[in-house]
Amino acid sequence: TLFRHSPTGFSSCTMSWVPLPNAKQVWAHSCCSVAALETALKDDNITAIEVDILMGSLKGSEGNELAIAAHPPVRTSDLSIEVLLQRCLQDRRRHIKLDFKELMALQACLPMVAKMKEALAATRQCIWVNADVLPGPGRRNKPVVMPGQDVLAAVKEFCPGINLSLGWTTQVASGEFYNQEDCRAMVDLCKQEELTTGGGVVFAVAARATCKAEDELASLLKCVPGSQLLIWTGAGEPPIAKDMFYRLFGTFALLGVGDRIGFDCQTTESALRVFLGAIYLWFSWLLGLLRGS
Repeated sequence: TLFRHSPTGFSSCTMSWVPLPNAKQVWAHSCCSVAALETALKDDNITAIEVDILMGSLKGSEGNELAIAAHPPVRTSDLSIEVLLQRCLQDRRRHIKLDFKELMALQACLPMVAKMKEALAATRQCIWVNADVLPGPGRRNKPVVMPGQDVLAAVKEFCPGINLSLGWTTQVASGEFYNQEDCRAMVDLCKQEELTTGGGVVFAVAARATCKAEDELASLLKCVPGSQLLIWTGAGEPPIAKDMFYRLFGTFALLGVGDRIGFDCQTTESALRVFLGAIYLWFSWLLGLLRGS
């Protein structure tokens, strides 16, 4: 079962960007090829497109670097971000989430996005910028590829007021959880950069790293007015137990922030799948240690 729920109550952003959706979204994730994008656009159930972005080359034009739709470590694609944005505008229906994997790609894409602001407003298509801007569970001793201050500086320069999705680099298989220091660092980043948070900021957190950090994350939401939390499971990650989904939803509701929580989680009722998923994550963590990643 796939639960996808976006919280209601987003207020309008400053400037003319379309505010974040306030209804349930059905996502097409990692649309990193022409075929994947077209399949998503032909599916009437899909309401939002997500794409991973880095610098690379188009297939057949190796050596000419530009922003492409691809997920690390892949550096080639048949889909440029410029074409993807144009195709989504032609579609006129789906919202667009840009998941940036490196700073150079962000800096290359934001001027393109800025030029499309009026067109997106006319079609009522929401667009937002996603990046992991702080080190988090399982990655706290490693530098981030997308430092928060650099990301927000680029956003302010080219697309002030655009919706943001900010997260922490996370190694889900580490078994670590978000903590008070992680949340304090995010609050400090938001305050230092004087973010306009009127409903335009979502904090993205991994479900498995959230299940013992509800108090800390609820406090984060209360410290940043208008902010939201999106709880996710990643591409290729085993599903979480449906009981965990309900437990997270109920706990945040009891903490008074239930209306500010969204989910994008693969879930299962199978105890066997949960067990096999735990084994998979353990081996992934062990392999990462051996590789030093």
